[in-house]
Amino acid sequence: MRGAVIASLGALIITLLLAHYTEIDLWVQELFYLRDAGRWWVDGSDPLLRQLFYTGPKGILIAVAVVLIGVVLASWWRRLSRRWLRPSLYMVLCLALIPAVVSGLKAVTNKPCPSQLTLYSANGQGQLPYRHLFEPAAATERGRCFPAGHASGGFSLLGLAFLGRQRWQRWAGASVGLAAGWVMGLYQMMKGAHFLSHTVVTLCIAWLMAVGLARLVLKTGSK
Repeated sequence: MRGAVIASLGALIITLLLAHYTEIDLWVQELFYLRDAGRWWVDGSDPLLRQLFYTGPKGILIAVAVVLIGVVLASWWRRLSRRWLRPSLYMVLCLALIPAVVSGLKAVTNKPCPSQLTLYSANGQGQLPYRHLFEPAAATERGRCFPAGHASGGFSLLGLAFLGRQRWQRWAGASVGLAAGWVMGLYQMMKGAHFLSHTVVTLCIAWLMAVGLARLVLKTGSK
């Protein structure tokens, strides 16, 4: 587990440095912007796509959390199988705290979405200049797009990696979390809501929190 933490911290630092000192965010985001048409690959107002990749996944995650809370309460009060108590409590905390922390960071980092920038002024919507990650914003600039909030819900499922007893089970759990996070994150990127670094930073935060919560709740040691 110590190696996983070190690797995640390293990835986080590298991502932050690349986002500030290179144009990698712009290079990747350019792939999702149709300049000739002046629009993004994905129309964020499309009801079907929004249901499939935004509203739907959020609803599923909320439903899963509610079910797990029910399992925790039943295990605690009714003394049903106690072997479900810690794993269920752990996943509830992952599903609740990871998005909450990312949302809190979004409120203080003051970084705009790509669609708010003049570089991507689709339909004249972009009004703000592009600034590298650690460049301060002007007093009149407001943004709530760093890290990536929507993807944090999917990445919170990385906690599944710590519930398996066998290696393949842990890999399967991690794969579910990675797949959910990137599907939700790429949808946001393709409609101009986030840069690549926003999503990668969210991934790193989610993994670090999943590791920390596993040690606290599951009493997980080195794996």
